[in-house]
Amino acid sequence: MGVTMKKLLFFILLTGFLVGNVFAEGRLKPKCEIAVYDDPKKQHIPECHLMKRWAVSVCLAYGAKDEETMLDAMRTAVSHGEAISMSVEESAEIMPLVKRYLARDYRSFYLEGVKPFPDLNTGKCLDLFYSLELDMLVVSVSKEREKTKRIKP
Repeated sequence: MGVTMKKLLFFILLTGFLVGNVFAEGRLKPKCEIAVYDDPKKQHIPECHLMKRWAVSVCLAYGAKDEETMLDAMRTAVSHGEAISMSVEESAEIMPLVKRYLARDYRSFYLEGVKPFPDLNTGKCLDLFYSLELDMLVVSVSKEREKTKRIKP
C-alpha cells in the first residue's frame, strides 16, 4: 500500500455523517424520506442514506481484492462522508461494526465437487447496509451530534 493509499484510508476515517431516526413500537424505524434519483440536477439524498452508503463503501473498500476496486469504494466513501461533514469520532464509532461484518464467516452454496466461492464480502457489506445494528448506531451518532450542536452557541 503506497503513501497515497494510506492517505485515502486515513481520509475515509476522517469523514462523517449523521441521521435522524425514531423508535416506534420497540423497533427502529428510519426517519428517511425516499431518495429520488430521476433528475440528477434535483437529486437529494437524505443524510441517513449517505451514512449507510458511507458504511457500505468502507466495507467494500476493506473487502476488495484488487486496488482498482478498493480505490473506487474509498472514493465513494469519501464523497458521502464529505457531503455530511463526518467527524473522526463519528467514523471511529462505525468502523468496528464494518470490521465485525467483514469478519463474518459466509459460505457459498456449491455443488459437490465444485469449489465454494471464497469470502463473499459483497454479501457481508449488503447485510451491513440492511442491519438493525447499523440503524441503531446511526441513531446513536445522530443523538450525540444533536447534543453537541445544542451545546455550541
